[in-house]
Amino acid sequence: MPQYKLSYFDFDGGRGEPIRIALHAANIEFEDIRLSFPEFGEMRNNTRFNSVPVLEIDDQQFSSSIMATRFLPMS
Repeated sequence: MPQYKLSYFDFDGGRGEPIRIALHAANIEFEDIRLSFPEFGEMRNNTRFNSVPVLEIDDQQFSSSIMATRFLPMS
């Protein structure tokens, strides 16, 4: 089973919110990483486009929130 990890800014209504909701709706377990701005500054260079949200599936990064939401399997 794939391992899912979602990293995004910790505030309501951001671009990570639709991905988080889709993961919950599909009953997919995932690591929920909510970042503060200082935490993001430390990890920024490790993201594909120096931005979040980032959905990691088995260590492969997806950086587009719309694409990541569409990619998720719905059960």
